[in-house]
Amino acid sequence: MSKVSVSSIKGGADLDGWMTKQGGSIKTWKKRYFILKGDTLYYFKSEKATEQAGSIVLETTSTCNPESGKNKKNKFHFSVGTTKRIYCIWSDNENTMKEWVAKINDAINKKKGISNDSDKKEVVSGGDGGNNNNNNMKKEEEEEDADADGDKDEDNKEEEEEEEEEEEEIDFTIFQ
Repeated sequence: MSKVSVSSIKGGADLDGWMTKQGGSIKTWKKRYFILKGDTLYYFKSEKATEQAGSIVLETTSTCNPESGKNKKNKFHFSVGTTKRIYCIWSDNENTMKEWVAKINDAINKKKGISNDSDKKEVVSGGDGGNNNNNNMKKEEEEEDADADGDKDEDNKEEEEEEEEEEEEIDFTIFQ
């Protein structure tokens, strides 16, 4: 992906502002300037940055959900899930967090071909407008995990049977 500057995309931005994002491999929290434009959420180290620190390309399978269980004083968390990673972000204002969640979900829905402008509060029939893909994503991840090492369930059954046999032997020797 080519690098972009704040000034090159801010004019046509769907939403922009300061939030704090958790790092990927090193789990530190860094304040970043975010710009949502189309199907990409860019983040920068400053409002005058000449290239982004990173970007999150939203997909039809992406999710964006508030993480209310993690909220603390002036830290309103939400997550953005893609096929590659789940990004943890917080805003210092609940309304700001809700606005970001709505706009990001609008971008995801637009990518899916669903018109669901957050300003209209339109209800999409047959679901929640794509806001609850997290369950589907978790199910897919579980299925991938189960298939990753072959027949995981069969391996677990064999281990349990071996443990039961060992326990039976131990019990048998105790009563002799």
